[in-house]
Amino acid sequence: MNVAFTFLLENDVHNFMRRIAYEVNAKYHTGFLACQVPAHVSLKQPFAISDLEKVEAYFDALAASIQPFTIELPRVGLSDDKSVLWLEVVETPALRELHNRLNQELSALFGASAAEYDGDEYRFHATIAQIPQAVGTSIELNQEKWLNSQVGFRSRVEQIAMFHNLSGGGKQGQYTTYKILSLGRS
Repeated sequence: MNVAFTFLLENDVHNFMRRIAYEVNAKYHTGFLACQVPAHVSLKQPFAISDLEKVEAYFDALAASIQPFTIELPRVGLSDDKSVLWLEVVETPALRELHNRLNQELSALFGASAAEYDGDEYRFHATIAQIPQAVGTSIELNQEKWLNSQVGFRSRVEQIAMFHNLSGGGKQGQYTTYKILSLGRS
């Protein structure tokens, strides 16, 4: 089984992201893999676990230790490899520190928990759609009105979610929401 920790976004951001996902799918047939869980900003990329109860207890303590805060999502963009259409997230020292804290604590408590995109190079974002390589490199996609558009969202983060994938393979589209907690409550 794999789990991931994420911050949930407010409804206006969620609705905007889903509208873009709908438009992208209607034109490029990308599917809705990213839409199978609520709109979110990943804090910890998926990692394999063997004891759900222990990870859940850690997750509960983590949620209680974080106070609600606001993030900025200034524009629609593409990942460097053009495989993910996303809302960019303005990185703050507190957000980076939290990501690093998770990587350190999870490794200490549960062993190898590093995911491919974790660490100092991780770019915080909210995934709108997974883009097949042929579409991502096309000139047509690069000319879409919403790509690189300034949207200027600010979202109050008050909830954290744990997603899980029972297959353990970490495949896209097989994640579900296991648990949602309010931040700062024990």
